[in-house]
Amino acid sequence: MFFVDKQHEDFYNDKIRILQQHGKNDIYYRSLIYTLGICEETRRNFDQIFNINEGINIDSLQSKWQTTTSQKVTRMAFSLFNECMYESEEKMEKGEKSQYYNPSEIFCCSYAPYFYEAIKIRYPEYTKSINYENPKSYEIIKENQDESSNTGIYIRGNDDETIMKQKMLLNQYCKDNDIKHKIIYIDKGFSANDNNRPGLNRMLEDIEKKKINKIIFKDLSRLSRDYIFFLEFEEKCKNKDIEIISLDNDWKKDVEEPILEDIINIIENDEINLSSMS
Repeated sequence: MFFVDKQHEDFYNDKIRILQQHGKNDIYYRSLIYTLGICEETRRNFDQIFNINEGINIDSLQSKWQTTTSQKVTRMAFSLFNECMYESEEKMEKGEKSQYYNPSEIFCCSYAPYFYEAIKIRYPEYTKSINYENPKSYEIIKENQDESSNTGIYIRGNDDETIMKQKMLLNQYCKDNDIKHKIIYIDKGFSANDNNRPGLNRMLEDIEKKKINKIIFKDLSRLSRDYIFFLEFEEKCKNKDIEIISLDNDWKKDVEEPILEDIINIIENDEINLSSMS
């Protein structure tokens, strides 16, 4: 389970402890609490949305404090808790279901990954990770065939959660910098010491073919722990006029200039920082 921030995690743990004292700790309550803890508005007005004795308050959807996003969060929580599809008690009595509970309405916001996490809490029997004989996998997503404007996004992680966190950070960076055309390379289950990875190899092939003009990754440790590899990678990209962006590092300062000991320290620090996110 992962959280939006520390406030979300603290809210979830505090409310779950209270529910446990009342003998209410099943998947319905846990998915409700997790979802309502996603945004600040629903956390702050939790008592208006839910009462431990009376259940959910559907009319809270129409409260003045609600925003468009907090309403999505509230609807998601209601739907997971008791399959609610109504905007108010009056609408429920009339049997008038709301279109705003449709996935296309609810998931159209930045909290979508956390909504999926809530679904996993509510339906654990249907959302278990698939175990393959070979757990190492990669994924390549081409969002545009205009090779002259494609940006390569590289992600490496040991599990789905680590990969999801990187993907969210990198997608947000692309959104903030108006980067629309992407090729995403993902290596799951591979060590940074292993430079023979399917996703990495495909990205190197695309570099040679000039299919991308920019490469972005979270930090140096995602790419490799091999100093020689960094130098060769930098030279390869330089020859193809490909820009390299590491969100947590200055490529020129941290790769082109430092000595071997410096770059090892940088990589080790990145590994520690990423582990603290898990």
